[in-house]
Amino acid sequence: MTNFSGLPAELILCIIEHAAWMSILSEKSWAASLRLINRAIHRLVTRALYDTLDVYSGNFHALAAIAQQDDSPLRMTRRVFFRTSSLWLLVRYDLDVLLAALHNVREFTGSEDIFVRLHWRRQLSSAFVNETALAHIFSMPQLSAPRSLVDLPYLHIIVNVASDANCFSGADFTNFLTQYLVIDVSDDFSVLRAPVGQNIATLIGDFNKVLHISTLKRILIRTRTTFPLVTRQFVHALESWVASTRDPRI
Repeated sequence: MTNFSGLPAELILCIIEHAAWMSILSEKSWAASLRLINRAIHRLVTRALYDTLDVYSGNFHALAAIAQQDDSPLRMTRRVFFRTSSLWLLVRYDLDVLLAALHNVREFTGSEDIFVRLHWRRQLSSAFVNETALAHIFSMPQLSAPRSLVDLPYLHIIVNVASDANCFSGADFTNFLTQYLVIDVSDDFSVLRAPVGQNIATLIGDFNKVLHISTLKRILIRTRTTFPLVTRQFVHALESWVASTRDPRI
């Protein structure tokens, strides 16, 4: 019978990835221990463990220490997910060290403030800015510079229908190079400053702005609202807009 190290590299990589990233029960410690078998397995395990980086308060400082290694495995990271909601909860020095080590990251998920610090360093291809406080990032003058939201072919954002200060209000999308745009619509009423019906109408109207993106191939708008009344109002308004717009990209 062939031992583990004698299996084809593709099969070993599948086993390691399944053990390290399966959603029900992660076995990262077991997968990491396989690095001791030989150098070839070590390379495969390192690739599987660090291709996607899940950053949270429990591992943040350990990752910052790994980032300072001479031959840091973070050079293999292609996707990074910051679960920590704000960089102010992190030690600024450690955050800078970690971001500086992500030489080859292409896909980002996290808050707006961490994205702003990362996108100047790296040429990203995809960003999911997973918070609703995006109003000012779209009006920042830096967005005319490279390595920003403007240049990303894949963009995923969240807007809050309960807020009258959505990111579209002051945005000019004419220079964007977005090809695929996902918009999740939430209803965080902690920031409610206007009647929700009025906000829905304003937000739906602002969706017309993204249709001016010349490179846009698809736009996916998803309801992530929690209140049934808000959901019904938004879906009705959205369906009416789609019917009147008749844009095949939607």
